[in-house]
Amino acid sequence: MRNYFSLMTNEISQFENLGGLDQGIHNYLIYTSKIKDVRIIKDDSEMLSTISSHKPLSEIRLSKNNEVLNKDGNPVSVVHQYDRYWSLLWKYNKRAFFNKKIDYCKQFLLAIKKNKKVSRLYLSNLKSIFLDPMVKKYNWD
Repeated sequence: MRNYFSLMTNEISQFENLGGLDQGIHNYLIYTSKIKDVRIIKDDSEMLSTISSHKPLSEIRLSKNNEVLNKDGNPVSVVHQYDRYWSLLWKYNKRAFFNKKIDYCKQFLLAIKKNKKVSRLYLSNLKSIFLDPMVKKYNWD
């Protein structure tokens, strides 16, 4: 792990504003064999599932208790980016669930205050905050 962190920080320090490229740097280190003795596990194949906002909802398998399941139907141990899915956020981190909902509602109210109107976009955003299963990035302009 120390070697991994050292390699990651050395690569990251070369960028002024990384803007989410840490995953790319991680992949670069793995696939160029700069990190030795790595076992690559495909998403949803064993003990790991990444929920990301790019994964279609239909590909996320859940048990009756909202446990994330792998492709074989077994519960996974590590759920990466579970906060992209409201019911998983509720299951794993209720405080973050409420904080996100409150934050999005504040954004809604600030957009109304700033623009002195309620647009269809705002109402659509508000509806999805409370009714859609996936967390989205909202545009209030």
